[in-house]
Amino acid sequence: MSRRAAPAPTATHPRPIVTSHARKLEAMHELAYELGFFCAPATTFMVDLASKIAVHLKNRSGKVVYQSAAFSMENFPLELARQAFAMASVSPSTSPATTTWTVTTQAQVQLVFGSIFEDHHAFCAGASKAIQTKSQPVIRLLATILKGAEISHVQLARGVQRLYINFQYALSDETGELHLPKDNNRIEIAFSEADLHEIRAQVATDAALLGMMGLPLSAKWWRQVGNEEEAQMAEALVQNVSTQPPVVKGKRRQAKDRYNVETVLKVNSTGNWALVQWEGYHPSWEAWRIHGEEGTPLETWEPKSFVQRTAAWRAWRS
Repeated sequence: MSRRAAPAPTATHPRPIVTSHARKLEAMHELAYELGFFCAPATTFMVDLASKIAVHLKNRSGKVVYQSAAFSMENFPLELARQAFAMASVSPSTSPATTTWTVTTQAQVQLVFGSIFEDHHAFCAGASKAIQTKSQPVIRLLATILKGAEISHVQLARGVQRLYINFQYALSDETGELHLPKDNNRIEIAFSEADLHEIRAQVATDAALLGMMGLPLSAKWWRQVGNEEEAQMAEALVQNVSTQPPVVKGKRRQAKDRYNVETVLKVNSTGNWALVQWEGYHPSWEAWRIHGEEGTPLETWEPKSFVQRTAAWRAWRS
């Protein structure tokens, strides 16, 4: 008599652990769907808000000369709007379905828009956006939101919500020139001396913040905020880009095109750039000079990623 083979063991799969928080989230989404709503994380709305504000901060071109912005966002939650614009002044409203905020001072601009841009947009800080063209390796222009911005949240029919935002902004270039918004006749709007002082102070503060974020400010911007070392590195970056010889496809670089770093002199405060002195000298190198007298050994700021592969770097570290 043969013994019946034992049944093969069945594969068991661990049941997913469903937390009470997950159940609450699922119930919330189901209820919102039944009521005709869609739930999304608050961060999603804030990133979208910061992006829409930033995209309206642009340089003058064509018909875009007034330096003003007006746009709306659908289904932006009222409670989130109250949090985002908590530092603005609430204005009286004639309709219970409308909530309006006004940013009445430049200090409020810094608090309101600075909190919106923080962690939500890479090219914005404080009340300003860094404007960099594709043809330029450095940032030469900033756009700064001005006081007087108005924000309204309106509860429309059938649960639809809409957020309206209106503001003006100034453009500041690396030379310190301030370009103010224009009226309907394309004439720059007049500001008091006190207002202009506040705007320039805001621009300087934001420029320093943008530089601390690692954005490539121009040398003139760095000098405006009092950082000569970063200014020299910005000049070196522009020189390297503008004087870089064209690369011929398929042609190998000859040995005569290779140059050696003789000495590492110092590293900047962030540790990302090194001031180096090159071995030898040739008059054609003067195109890269940022300081020192003509004919003396050439010193330039170079990225640490390049310098740390040299013998001079190893000697400097020892």
